[in-house]
Amino acid sequence: MAYSGYGIIVEELRAYFIMFPTLLSIGPLSISSFLVFITISWVVFSFLFWRELRNQAIPEEQIYQLMFYGGVAALVGARLGFVVTHWSLFEGSLWIRMFTLWIVPGLSFYGAFLGSGATMLLLSRQFLIPRSLFLDAFTIGFSSSFPWGALAAFLDGSIVGKMTALPFGVSMVGYDGLRHPVALYEMFAVFCILLILYAVRVYRKTSLQRTGLYALWFFFFFSITMFCLEFIKESLVYFYGLTFNQWVCIGIFGEAAGALITWGGGKEFLKMYVPKMYKQTRRGIGGIYAKFSKRHTP
Repeated sequence: MAYSGYGIIVEELRAYFIMFPTLLSIGPLSISSFLVFITISWVVFSFLFWRELRNQAIPEEQIYQLMFYGGVAALVGARLGFVVTHWSLFEGSLWIRMFTLWIVPGLSFYGAFLGSGATMLLLSRQFLIPRSLFLDAFTIGFSSSFPWGALAAFLDGSIVGKMTALPFGVSMVGYDGLRHPVALYEMFAVFCILLILYAVRVYRKTSLQRTGLYALWFFFFFSITMFCLEFIKESLVYFYGLTFNQWVCIGIFGEAAGALITWGGGKEFLKMYVPKMYKQTRRGIGGIYAKFSKRHTP
């Protein structure tokens, strides 16, 4: 009886974790969940990015140009990233299949992220916008829009997790067994990161007041969590044992960690606490060895 009750609970949980690729159908017209929620994601990002830079007295014409060219670069980067990581799907008729999403559908999140981020960063330098201001505005928009994009990927089944026996595993079209809902894990991870940063802002008000620190700490934690979640994703392409996305995460982590050490106060932190940690470690090791009886030599 207990097992039967557990099985019912498991089935009820799974009923909530389902794909829903088509949001609405009216006759021959179908509106996909992916398109709707990706659009919401971009609107959320654009509004928050515009609001943050406008509050810093950045001319609105420059903000609009950043958003427009960033959007175009995101689309191009998303498609190119998918082509590079799924090259076998495009062999023989590359140019036709690259531009026909209805024949070979697929976009890359990290391709969009790199394309949009790099383009907007370069333009912000031309507009003489301080890098720290741009990074904070970009991060606030990105972190708030990411859950909407992850929800779009989950409903569409774009991200396929590895097989699992957990009660919230989901069935995905074209794949056997129940799969990890990785997109939902990513949503939860970003919510946790935002909660941590919010708590730091509330309880230690001086910690993130310096412009740019919020962005660096967000991407520091973001890169670590996304790198780990890649291990439970299905992937066709590996480079030296890691996926393309994991290599991108390593790059993001390196940039964020390096900036935190050289610019964000990390160097002072290391100078202050590393010697103390070293001394404590030596004392602890010495205390452990002191408990062993000394070897007597004749």
